[in-house]
Amino acid sequence: MEWAIKEHTMKAIDTELTKFLGAEAQYYVPIYQRKYSWKKDNCLKLIDDILKVAKDNERPCHFIGSVIYLAKQDAMHASAVKEYLVIDGQQRLTTISIVLLALGDYTRAKIVDDADYNKATTSLEKLSRRYLTNEDETGDTYYKVRLNEEDFYAWMKLLENRTKPDDIKRSKIFENYGIIYKALCDSNVEPQLVYDGIKKLRLVDICLVPEDNAQLVFETVNSTGLPLSTADKIRNFLLMTVEPSKQTKLYLEYWHPMEKALGMESGESSQFESFFNYYMTSVLQRQLVGDYYDVFKNYYYENKAAGTEGIVKQIHQYSKYYTEWNTASDKGTRIQRALFKVRKTGQFKITPAILKLLSDRNDGLIADDDVVEILTIMESYWMRRAICALPTNTAGPVCISMLKSLNATNQLKSFKANLFSLTWAQRMPSDTEIKDTLKTLKIYSLSSSRTKTILDKLENNRRKEYVPTSEYTIEHIMPQTLSDDWKSDLGADANRIHETYVHTIGNLTLTGYNSEYQNKRFSDKVDCTDKAGNAIGYRHTPIKISSYLTTVSKWGEDEILARAEMLSDELITIWKYPKKD
Repeated sequence: MEWAIKEHTMKAIDTELTKFLGAEAQYYVPIYQRKYSWKKDNCLKLIDDILKVAKDNERPCHFIGSVIYLAKQDAMHASAVKEYLVIDGQQRLTTISIVLLALGDYTRAKIVDDADYNKATTSLEKLSRRYLTNEDETGDTYYKVRLNEEDFYAWMKLLENRTKPDDIKRSKIFENYGIIYKALCDSNVEPQLVYDGIKKLRLVDICLVPEDNAQLVFETVNSTGLPLSTADKIRNFLLMTVEPSKQTKLYLEYWHPMEKALGMESGESSQFESFFNYYMTSVLQRQLVGDYYDVFKNYYYENKAAGTEGIVKQIHQYSKYYTEWNTASDKGTRIQRALFKVRKTGQFKITPAILKLLSDRNDGLIADDDVVEILTIMESYWMRRAICALPTNTAGPVCISMLKSLNATNQLKSFKANLFSLTWAQRMPSDTEIKDTLKTLKIYSLSSSRTKTILDKLENNRRKEYVPTSEYTIEHIMPQTLSDDWKSDLGADANRIHETYVHTIGNLTLTGYNSEYQNKRFSDKVDCTDKAGNAIGYRHTPIKISSYLTTVSKWGEDEILARAEMLSDELITIWKYPKKD
């Protein structure tokens, strides 16, 4: 059989799995390959396939996919155990090895007579010598399949005995052994029948030599099993471009720390993929179109002069900026506090510009004062648009224009100039627009969570002691449902006033006593008590934004508009409109 990979042609052999594993060789999984990750369903499906093909005399074989491996230079010596780097197929090789071990243990449990057990072709000792170990070797080459990191440690411990050590936290080796062994016991078939099924398994044996393009082959061959994530493909693409000795260095110094920071050790890659999308957008300064793995490969070839190590270092450094942005706290440095405030706006499309800003700061291209001012303007921009309930469909293009504006000698000046050049649809609302909008904007009905954020900011602005507003709910001073008393108090225009203002910011505050206030009249809410006689009205609340309510004797249109004006004045000082240079 021949496989054509664009202009590259290689020979592949269709062979028996047992013949493949029976060779005196070691299949070494590179350190950067993903961890063993087969799930219960994958294991049970393999056992089911083995039993089905074993019982069907008319089926000569069952194809399980391909194994692609690269011959190491020292594998050419006749005296050495042949060592091969596994490019693709480690998940299947590992699971089959576990099946063979479980079959040996199942045989021991099934055949209690020692003489009969020793005669069995499926005894643990025979299976181990043939398929699991190179019995004349010592050290790592003793094992046929050499896994990476914790998986290899787990595999060695599993071979020693079947008790899982406490220091194995994430490897699925022991877990899947238990699943497979139980499946064999539940089947209650003869061990020889299982072995007959295993001997019918076939694979495509694809052996590369150093001059072959391993990465190209890896991408082109359509293997079965668990699909690779984009994170897997990017990592493999980068580390396959350098010689094995450098692969380990780059993985341990840069890639593995990044995997830990982005939660990839558990097998979850979504956070890495989000980061990588933002990273590519940041360095390319444009929105990504298409599969960003392909986009990245184009970027790599265009920047090949930087070398693989240079690009891996850059990705690692940007992952640090991403983590700094993701973990920003209001308890940290002034830059971390400014980052935290931008995150609170909920606009994460700005992330590529944040990464660029932090990169420039790290490279000494922008002063901390300018970084803080740019972040403050970003926060004000998004919050002013949120206050005015402006559409969010312009966020993508605006974030890209902000990102591009940072590609200048004076980033702050360029960022401001870009802000003032935005289209009307993309605008940053002025002070006048904020004040006019908030008079009648039904902000609560548009987004109660956004309203809570704004009220929280109003309440805690200029406070030294933070009030945890998460413990409070939004209170409609004029209630959402008018009672007869409220209609009487509001007068002839009660329905119009209610419809116009009930959900506006002038009519909203925070309280812990929503259920007690209910639809009480305004005068009752000001001075009401709970069932125990405790004063809980507006006059006794610690909430600062309710203080105005104790200065008026009634609640209607004039009072709501006056309070909206007061809160608007506060908001435009919290989220300032930047001055033109």
